[in-house]
Amino acid sequence: MHNNNDAKITTSISKSYANNKKEELMKVINEAKAKLENLN
Repeated sequence: MHNNNDAKITTSISKSYANNKKEELMKVINEAKAKLENLN
């Protein structure tokens, strides 16, 4: 039981970490797109 609980916690942490990374990537991509549009 205890090990299973730890695995669940680790999974939820890695999921939220992945979501944060996705949001950061989207911000970077959107900023790059905006810069390119300004150049054109």
